[in-house]
Amino acid sequence: MIGTNPLEESPLTRTYATDRSEDGLWLIDNATGRIVPASGDGLSIALNRNVPRTPGFLPESVRFTADSQWVIYRGRDAEGKDGVYRTSVWGVQERLGDHPPVAAGARAWLRFSPDARTFVVVMDQLPSN
Repeated sequence: MIGTNPLEESPLTRTYATDRSEDGLWLIDNATGRIVPASGDGLSIALNRNVPRTPGFLPESVRFTADSQWVIYRGRDAEGKDGVYRTSVWGVQERLGDHPPVAAGARAWLRFSPDARTFVVVMDQLPSN
């Protein structure tokens, strides 16, 4: 955010997804779904989320861990089953568990604890037209 000092940021804002690592070395390019070095040098790492972007003004379900070594996110496997995954900054990907099914017309995102060790899934149903 413009005018925000990450070192003095409110703890409340830290519970939402963020596209930068705590150490400032990594960024998430939400347009491409890749972890990229903040320096612009080096290789990027695909998150392979396979889920639609969160509509509206909602946080993406992506968050760096406090040690800046992993990114936690909602993803979808080849069979179409939603899960919670983590990918390391060196490219290792692991499925952590199931993500509740998201109905058509619904939105879902993850809300994280300040240390990114625990999270809840938040969902809402959009009104039908």
